[in-house]
Amino acid sequence: MEKHITVFGASGFTGQFVVSELIALTKRGLLNRQWAIAGRTMSKLQNALEIAKKYADAKDFDIESVPILIANSSDDNSLANMARHSSIIINCVGPFSDHGEAVVEACLDHHCHYVDISGEPEFMERIEGKYDARARDNNVYIVSACGFDSIPAEMGIVRLKEVFKESECVLTAAECFVSMKAGPSGGTINSGTWDTLIQSFARVGELARVRRTAGRKSIPFASHKPPIRSSWIFHNPTDAGATLATRFQGADASVVRRSQIALYSLYNEQPVRFNPYLTIPGIWAAFLLVMLGSVAMILCKFSFGRYLLTSYPEIFSAGYVSKSGPTYKQMRETTFTMLFKGEGYPLGAPMDQSRPSKQITLRVSGPEPGYVTTPICVVQSALCVLDGDNMPPQYGVLPPAAAFSRTNLVERLTERGIQFTVEK
Repeated sequence: MEKHITVFGASGFTGQFVVSELIALTKRGLLNRQWAIAGRTMSKLQNALEIAKKYADAKDFDIESVPILIANSSDDNSLANMARHSSIIINCVGPFSDHGEAVVEACLDHHCHYVDISGEPEFMERIEGKYDARARDNNVYIVSACGFDSIPAEMGIVRLKEVFKESECVLTAAECFVSMKAGPSGGTINSGTWDTLIQSFARVGELARVRRTAGRKSIPFASHKPPIRSSWIFHNPTDAGATLATRFQGADASVVRRSQIALYSLYNEQPVRFNPYLTIPGIWAAFLLVMLGSVAMILCKFSFGRYLLTSYPEIFSAGYVSKSGPTYKQMRETTFTMLFKGEGYPLGAPMDQSRPSKQITLRVSGPEPGYVTTPICVVQSALCVLDGDNMPPQYGVLPPAAAFSRTNLVERLTERGIQFTVEK
């Protein structure tokens, strides 16, 4: 029986762009593996193929050749059937804290690899604690956070480590300043992405319980601890194009820390302290961010508050979230930049309380993050798993850098338009 790369949730807003990426790669002769799509409703899946074909500018692509599987995260039998027919599942069905665990279980039961686009730390850390040993026993890779959360951050640190090594130095700490730039048409995110963010914020208490249960692993960071900048608004010290910045509330900090623990365990690599920040274009944007963020953080703690946030996303996001998502024109005009400011020591030098003597800046840049960069990242991550070249000898539930640091993922991403540029 031939097994497929299967996109689960292909009819969702992000899922259809993952399908579009697969069509584009197939059309250009860059993908010679069989792939399939899966979801709850046949008519919606067929429509998703039509939409994906249009976005991929592949008029001559035969969508009838794509196998379609019916699967539902609440139906274990359908998930088992999907996993049996798949070599790897690309899971696009969120919120993952609600819908992801059953898919992971099906993959483990049927020896099928798994990647997803989750940005939910509680889900990822819970799955690692619960299923890592079973994944090792079953020779399965389970890798979450393979979209914009958190491949650019993870592979940015991987590339920065390589640049330090080329300079006969070792990276010990990095700050990252994330910038988004919309074009003249503006930009929005789809309400499904918003719903997942709300769910992630709502489960902060659950995340704390997961971490208490797992215990905090001690790893040998360098003694010098760079100061953590304000949790509120501060002046942006970089040339990233925005005057202000704040702590980045996404999954990157959690995911990178888990990777540093895993890489130390797997390869005895020096762990890196990592602090991510989000740049803000001005005072008005900062005011809106603080006000809307505060309201959302309060409301997401209560079921009725979450109902309001998910039912009226346009109101609570000042129009930045819409149920229709961004237009194709908005996506083409939007870009992102992540500026990594790394510091470290010459090889063999004592990593004591003195300030590191080596500084290098790396810029990671690419197209619209949510629905262009995310499909590129998750598809290339899946292909790295299947190709198997330089994947870790130890299977299990792994964060992205632990899974892909020895692979050619950076080169793959560069070929698809995500650039890694050393500046200093």
